[in-house]
Amino acid sequence: RLVVHLGMTGQFTVTPAGEPVADHTHLVFDLDGGTHQLRFRDIRRFGSAELFPSAAAVADYLADKLGPEPDALDPVSFAAAVRASKRTLKAILLDQTVVAGVGNIYADEALHRAGL
Repeated sequence: RLVVHLGMTGQFTVTPAGEPVADHTHLVFDLDGGTHQLRFRDIRRFGSAELFPSAAAVADYLADKLGPEPDALDPVSFAAAVRASKRTLKAILLDQTVVAGVGNIYADEALHRAGL
């Protein structure tokens, strides 16, 4: 199992195998018997890739790093996390251990819609 975090600038592209490899390409996977490649490129190097032996190992790894998805967020637990922190609300929303999957744009939109 491969877990990839794109970071801020990471991207996957499918490219003909003969095409030159761009700078900052960190992973290359052959596809279609070697006629194409899946390439991971990350200019700023904030992304990461980690290989795990099983789905259970992935679940264990992510359990400590990710909070619930926004649609599964318990309001009581979220309110407790906000009260326990001295950080700004935006910083709490961006903390993936509190709520998973909220990035900068989503946090800004949520705060704007809430009038905060």
